[in-house]
Amino acid sequence: MKSLYNIICAICVICGFTACQDRDLPGSGEMKLSSPEASQITGTPSGDNDYDYTLTWPQSAQGATMQVAVYKNGTQMQGLTPCPDGSFTLKNLETNQLYEFLFKYANDEALSNGVMTSYTRPGASAPSDLKFEQIDISDDQRDMQVTWTASEDATSYILKLENGDGSRVIVETVNGTSYLLKDVAMKERWEATLIAQNSEGKALPISGSGKVGGKIPAFLSEYATPEELVANGDDDEASAWLWFQENYPKGEYVYFGNINTVEDIEDYRMLFWLRDIETGNADDIWNFSDLAKNAAPCIEQYVKNGGNLLLWSHAVPYIGTINRLSTSILRGVSNAFGCGVGGPNGDVWKMGVCLNTGSFTKDFSTHPIYAGIETEKLNDQCFKGIAFKGAGWTEDHNCLFFDIPVKLTGLDNTSEECYNVVTEEYGIYPLGTWDSQVSWVSQLNVWEAKGAEKAPEGFQAGCGTVLCIGNGGCEFSMKNEDGTPDKSANPKNNSCQKNVLKLAKNSIEYLMSI
Repeated sequence: MKSLYNIICAICVICGFTACQDRDLPGSGEMKLSSPEASQITGTPSGDNDYDYTLTWPQSAQGATMQVAVYKNGTQMQGLTPCPDGSFTLKNLETNQLYEFLFKYANDEALSNGVMTSYTRPGASAPSDLKFEQIDISDDQRDMQVTWTASEDATSYILKLENGDGSRVIVETVNGTSYLLKDVAMKERWEATLIAQNSEGKALPISGSGKVGGKIPAFLSEYATPEELVANGDDDEASAWLWFQENYPKGEYVYFGNINTVEDIEDYRMLFWLRDIETGNADDIWNFSDLAKNAAPCIEQYVKNGGNLLLWSHAVPYIGTINRLSTSILRGVSNAFGCGVGGPNGDVWKMGVCLNTGSFTKDFSTHPIYAGIETEKLNDQCFKGIAFKGAGWTEDHNCLFFDIPVKLTGLDNTSEECYNVVTEEYGIYPLGTWDSQVSWVSQLNVWEAKGAEKAPEGFQAGCGTVLCIGNGGCEFSMKNEDGTPDKSANPKNNSCQKNVLKLAKNSIEYLMSI
């Protein structure tokens, strides 16, 4: 039995030697250099927190240069590297991992056999998943909760937090897996490093960052300043801004010309653009200014990143400019576009907030954008409707599309399958129709585009929502009886104005909440 044991040990020694040889780079011809002496190679922890490992050896009497290769858990991470100065330092070793070092002498003619040493850095394993979560205490106060996934063998953590300009630096030893960072400022970026530790040593730091923001809305405009918009802009656009400013004093005015990168708008939770054209024709509705077109890639990426967008009136086709729906699809279906100065109108305009195709029904009035707005049964077909425009000077600025659901799905526009496919697979949700056309899925007066599997690339789950208000009854400010503009935060000429403003408020609040 003892003889058998000796044979097995001899085989193991041979196999170990062979494994080492498998890692050797082949030389040419007969080896003329002696191998390094493992006993003369010294390894010492080095660097901050002993994160590094330095190996030293005496100069070769053969006049050869030492070459070093590195393996981590048996996998090569660095090939043979000449080290003429008699030392080699491997930086930032993870704890509890096996590092092996292969040493060979080399000169112009030969490469020696190799010897190996190994080292495992002791200490706590690293934590993971370091992240920030913003907590809004009030309009003027917010905190950040910093959390991480625990290390399996750490006894505590060293957490360092620093804001962007370095004016606040916090270093704390934490026993748990979270820390409350209090009183952070809007738009302030914080960087965090976290080190797990125990009695044997410290893990390499992990890092993360968080930015305070994304909780305020922004108003988009093609006018450089609010003053210029109010003085020279369309009455609906100016009134929308005045109303927005009054209702969202923390909100900001954003000029299209100042949007050069997505970082310029990434802090906003939602963007609101109302565009109204009083001169020209339907072609002008498609023709966006260079300012808006130049900003489109940034706004597209903003939505892909999770930002939300409210497009009102003639801004609705911009959904094609940012590629949420292709412009070719939008141009390839029927539409109802209106522009011009308008004129007197004696009717009350109502919008259907339901579908009733004969085979199925949908009640849109429960959607958050209609919360608190009075609905009425208009007839047996349109069982839920909302009045948005009373008698007075009317511009008739519809900006709506037909047949998009049919174009996308290829299904009948009265079938529930068409509705289910266009919403669940394409992310297009009808929310409002002309009150006389609730029989068809494909009539889009008010609608939203959400992340979905069959949406264009980048607009899948996790992207933002684009909400489109294209019904001509949702005019933000009706003109005075003589056709002159009423630029006001609370326009007075529409008997249904409260419903328009409530729709605007609900739409912004909805997009702020998702």
